[in-house]
Amino acid sequence: RLILWIAAIAFLLVIIYRLFAGGTVFNASYVRSSTVTVEDETPANGNYDSLISKAISNNNFRLATRYLYLKTLNLLSNSNLITISPGKTNYQYTREMSNHSSYKAFVSLTSNYEYVWYGKFEIDRMLFQLVENEFKNYFQRL
Repeated sequence: RLILWIAAIAFLLVIIYRLFAGGTVFNASYVRSSTVTVEDETPANGNYDSLISKAISNNNFRLATRYLYLKTLNLLSNSNLITISPGKTNYQYTREMSNHSSYKAFVSLTSNYEYVWYGKFEIDRMLFQLVENEFKNYFQRL
C-alpha cells in the first residue's frame, strides 16, 4: 500500500513539474493545423459552463476539455483579441495572440487541448482537474 502512495505522489509531482517547467501537461509532437468549428458548437445562450458541467457529470473529460477551449476562444473573441472565423486553425489563433501578454499561456492551453481532442487522449478526472485549473487560471487573467 505504501508503494502505491509513493507512486501516486511521484506521478503528481511529475505532472506538476511538466506543467510549470515544460509549459504543458502533455509532451507530444502534433500538427497545429487543426480547425475548431466554434460556430457549430456555440450554445444559443453563449453559456459554455452548462455544457462543460454536463460533460464532466458524464465523465466525458475529452469533451469537457473541448468546451473549455471553445469557451476560451469565445472569451478572446469577445475581448477583441482574436477574430473567430470558419476554417481558421488553432495555429492562426495563436498567431493572433502573439502580441498579447497571455500568449504563452494560450499556447499551452492550445497544446493541451489539441493533445486531448485531436490526439484522442483519454484523460481521467485527476488529469482533467489539472487541465481545467489551467483554463480557469487563464480565464481569471483575461
